[in-house]
Amino acid sequence: MLQDGTYNLNGEVVEFTEGYQVSFEREGQSVEFKEDAKRILSAIAPLNIGVWEGVQEFSINVKELDLALAIARHYNQDAIWDWSTMSAIHLKG
Repeated sequence: MLQDGTYNLNGEVVEFTEGYQVSFEREGQSVEFKEDAKRILSAIAPLNIGVWEGVQEFSINVKELDLALAIARHYNQDAIWDWSTMSAIHLKG
């Protein structure tokens, strides 16, 4: 099992010095929905595997905060990761 962090699709740890890590998976999504989201968002940035509190999800690194927040809100995410401050930006109370 992977520890909390960000990994490439080969399972190797990746770190960024800027941008925001955002996942686009949410509970209850159909396999088709997840595959469509992966195809669309992988056009923006390479896919990574993000592990947050033990849960593995696909994620991407987005340079613009507004875009990262829009993706996170659209996919009902609790938070995004800010690489420049090494901290989470929480979207929900």
